[in-house]
Amino acid sequence: VPGEAWLQFRATPREDGSTLLEQTAFFAPHGLAGWLYWYGLYPMHRVIFSGFIDAIGRGAEALAGSR
Repeated sequence: VPGEAWLQFRATPREDGSTLLEQTAFFAPHGLAGWLYWYGLYPMHRVIFSGFIDAIGRGAEALAGSR
């Protein structure tokens, strides 16, 4: 990856007993290659990250339901 990348997760309890799970992707590009990488793969990253956060949510719901 032509840059530094990391994911941040935040879980916030809600008044109704549920939890809001937020995921933020950060990327600090290194040079033109970094910018081209980020914007060239943005559509794919959007799908991957959406699927990732959905899978985490489903797993958490399944775990909570089994208790």
